[in-house]
Amino acid sequence: MEITLSFGRLRPLKETDAACIARYANNRNVWKNLVDQFPFPYSIEDARNWLAGPAKIESNIIFGIERSNEIVGVVGVHAQDDIHAKTAEVGYWLAEPFWGRGIMTETVRAVMEYALGNGDWVRFQASVFSSNCASARVLEKCGFHCESIQKNAVFKD
Repeated sequence: MEITLSFGRLRPLKETDAACIARYANNRNVWKNLVDQFPFPYSIEDARNWLAGPAKIESNIIFGIERSNEIVGVVGVHAQDDIHAKTAEVGYWLAEPFWGRGIMTETVRAVMEYALGNGDWVRFQASVFSSNCASARVLEKCGFHCESIQKNAVFKD
C-alpha cells in the first residue's frame, strides 16, 4: 500500500532503506524528541535491526516517509493490547532538514485516514515532550486533543 502526498509518498519500508534511515535518524535533535528505544547515535545496524524486527509487527501500520526517492522519516500506528486492544498509538519522526514544511501534518492526516479504514480501533493517542511544540501542533491540526499533562513523568537526556 502506498499513499501519494503533495511532497512525495508514504510506502512500506524495505531492507534497502536502512542507509537512509540511519543517515537521517542519527541526529541528536531527532533523538531528543523520541523514546529511549530510539538510540543515539543511530547506526546502520540499528536501522537494519529495527527493519528486521519491530518494523515487521503485523498489528502495526508503518510507513516510510519518502521524498525525492529517499526515506526521510517514519510514521506508525501501533496497536495496543489487553484491555487497550481498541487503542492505537501514533508515533513519528522526520529528518531535521524537512521540519517546518507541513510534511508531518499531511503525513499524520493521511495515516489516520488509512488507519481508520484498516483497523478496529476506537481511539488513537500520541505522546509529546513538552519541549516539542511543533509536534503538539501537528497533532492538534490532525484532530487530537490534549487530555493530560503528566508532570515529572518522563526523563530524557
